[in-house]
Amino acid sequence: MRDAIARLFAAHAMAPRGALLVAAVSGGPDSLAMLHALHALREQLGIRIHVGHVDHMLRGAASAADAAFVAETARAWGLPCTVQAVDVAAYAQAQRLNLHDAARRARYELLAQLGGQLGAHAVATAHTASDQAETVLMHLLRGAGPDGLGGIRPVGTMAGARLVRPLLGVARAQVEQYCAAHQLRPRADATNADTAYTRNRLRHELLPHLASYNPQIESLLGRTAAICADESDFIQQALDAQWGALARQSPLGTTLDGPRWAALHPALQRAALRRAYAALATGEALPWEQVEQARALAAGPVGRRMPLAGGVWLQIGYGGEISIGAAQHSGPQLGHAPIELGAIGDYPLANGWRIWLSAQPLPPGPWAVALRRADLQPPLLARPRQPGDRIRPAGGRGSRSLQDLFVDAKLPRALRDRWPIIADAQRVLWVPGLRAAEAASGQAADLWIQICPPAV
Repeated sequence: MRDAIARLFAAHAMAPRGALLVAAVSGGPDSLAMLHALHALREQLGIRIHVGHVDHMLRGAASAADAAFVAETARAWGLPCTVQAVDVAAYAQAQRLNLHDAARRARYELLAQLGGQLGAHAVATAHTASDQAETVLMHLLRGAGPDGLGGIRPVGTMAGARLVRPLLGVARAQVEQYCAAHQLRPRADATNADTAYTRNRLRHELLPHLASYNPQIESLLGRTAAICADESDFIQQALDAQWGALARQSPLGTTLDGPRWAALHPALQRAALRRAYAALATGEALPWEQVEQARALAAGPVGRRMPLAGGVWLQIGYGGEISIGAAQHSGPQLGHAPIELGAIGDYPLANGWRIWLSAQPLPPGPWAVALRRADLQPPLLARPRQPGDRIRPAGGRGSRSLQDLFVDAKLPRALRDRWPIIADAQRVLWVPGLRAAEAASGQAADLWIQICPPAV
């Protein structure tokens, strides 16, 4: 198994010598075996390792025991470790996601944040060749093109962080053999056996059935993924060559030049729509059906619009331009009065967006901020911009006017006067979607604020 990891590391240039990796470790067999192998290979690969664990706070004592196990394992192996907790149930409610998707998104966002704080080169996750086979099969059953059938990439990005997957050439059976050979005692998650989840049903029922037709089904699905990933990369490179002239982007979305888009090959049309949608950081891929509906809408009369997944809208302008998430109503807007943010809970905005206050950690991102109550000068408000408003950005020098910030971000003029500004009695703390102040560094935070889009 270690040889397979070393080969994949070299083939995909996963990390240069001297690089720091955050190893994402749940405590299960795959991640524990990955950590053990990377630790053994650290001199050969020239890497440093920091262990990262995210407690989703979903399984009570079992979740806490997983976190303690990972921390103790890291200590025993002489590795630094950071355990982070996130209230996934609250996050799922705020984002209107199911628990599985909320846990995944929250986990990656926290690991990405940890990697950034540590100056890590990448986050290493323990996806195996068996995970790859399940992913390709799941995408095939749902319907997918080259990007979806490309499955899990050896190197990728998530939540703005570089991801590497050193176990992607290793089957789950090999992981189990490795754990046994090295007397590793991983934690067991009972939910992995629950066939109410689609992936578990594929793992325990469909893949064994397909293996009765072809015992090499896992490796064949992996080969399919590699071929489709190459073809998807080619499409993205072709789109890169067009993107500068094709797209105009702002914090609220992307506007595509209609005639230029219409002249593209259908494969590039689809890729452009998906890229514009992905730029909104919804965390989800645009479903195939909506891609095709959007293409049909763009070929019809101007002025029409349609909702997309995740609270996003697509509109065909009167010049034929295609705006995704750029309609005026698609950004958070205040009513006519400021909102005092006191008690933990939900605060509705004027157009279906919401402000969510939480005493539990929420994943970082452009639509979330972490504050320390002791640093605030009451009242804490969501208010419109005021003449002379300035912000002292985190990590920056000096201060900037909100007017300059809005102009540089290409925020539509019609939205600027009703864009919610989070401020206390003395200063601007956060401009949602754009910039947090130095005072909102997140250190020793005990209050989290998130701006949530409307449900479709």
